[in-house]
Amino acid sequence: MTEQKKSVQEVETRLIGMFAAIYSSTVAAMCARYGPEALDVARQAFMDTMVGLSKETLAHLKERDLHTYVGWLTTDGTEEGHRYETVESTEKSIRLKYLECPWAAAFRAVGHPEIGKFFCEADAPIASAFNSEIRFERTMTLMDGDEYCNHHFFTE
Repeated sequence: MTEQKKSVQEVETRLIGMFAAIYSSTVAAMCARYGPEALDVARQAFMDTMVGLSKETLAHLKERDLHTYVGWLTTDGTEEGHRYETVESTEKSIRLKYLECPWAAAFRAVGHPEIGKFFCEADAPIASAFNSEIRFERTMTLMDGDEYCNHHFFTE
């Protein structure tokens, strides 16, 4: 019997689900043992690591402008499970409406969107680390159960 090869999206979704389950149970166990401040320690460690890894990943990009950053974000190889629409794209402003996010789906499925929210909270510092003039705003997230995420990247 021949097993059918899985798509990149299926593999990515499975790995994200595994990560969400492992990371959530680890952080939840730390909070149970050390109290709620363990969540803050985990959040800060996650943020420091994500920003550091992103700086390394983005170092090869010669152009440091808004469109280069958003172009990387939407084609970095981990976008298979994301579905978004470009709402606005001007020289100084890009608005994306994310309709699906595998991270939100996975962390909500394991009952820990507050831990998955670390990914959401990393968006602004990663953009700023790429170029300190890039700003980021969002008022809605799939992780919080909203209908979509409203990402707004802009420069002044």
